[in-house]
Amino acid sequence: MSAARRLARFVVVLARRSTTRNKFVGHVRVRLRDGRIVEESQDHPRAAPDSPMGRDEIASKFLGNASLVMPADQASRVSASIAGLDTEPNLRGLVEALAL
Repeated sequence: MSAARRLARFVVVLARRSTTRNKFVGHVRVRLRDGRIVEESQDHPRAAPDSPMGRDEIASKFLGNASLVMPADQASRVSASIAGLDTEPNLRGLVEALAL
């Protein structure tokens, strides 16, 4: 069993409909073994208008996801092609990078 699955056994999810309806907000409260409680809230999801992601964050997220379905070097070529689309005359480089 992975560490994440072992940890998941201790997770309790509580939804507060009045504050989460049509919003993707979150609040996490963790009680540590020594009794301390650590909390963190997020009022706006990343990439929402109130909390936009920067280019580097978007590229990093893309690489993490794309690397699940293609080799990492290919994902890097696709990412670079996307980043340069505004200076390219056509989509040839992107299409070639996407070809398996």
